[in-house]
Amino acid sequence: MRISADSLQSSLCIKIRKFNQQSVSNVDKSPHANVPSTAVCMNCHRVVKTDSPWIQKLTEAYNNNQPIQWVNVHVLPDFVYFNHERHIQRGISCDTCHGNVAAMEKVEQVSPFTMGWCINCHRQPENQAPLNCNTCHR
Repeated sequence: MRISADSLQSSLCIKIRKFNQQSVSNVDKSPHANVPSTAVCMNCHRVVKTDSPWIQKLTEAYNNNQPIQWVNVHVLPDFVYFNHERHIQRGISCDTCHGNVAAMEKVEQVSPFTMGWCINCHRQPENQAPLNCNTCHR
């Protein structure tokens, strides 16, 4: 079974994880957003949004003790370093880059994630973001 990893990145999921005191994605504490186990997902999805075909697939995988093959939607080139933690700590909403994932039937990339797109955001004076090359290229 394949489910988009970015479907877990909605601010609602982050709030739920913090409420449950589970750092299952580490998006707010790590450079990378990790995907939780199906058991963690099922803590809520045993009762939440059970009519969704995607949650039904998740439930089936969980009941059959099968891992989920997550599909990456937002993929950056290997030579680019991106740190989710820095952005979350600065108060940048997931929606800023990923769109309203919670409202998407199927997660899709809504921002180009090109160097120019990122630099334009970093250049905004209110963001006070670094512009040196080694911020993203290591």
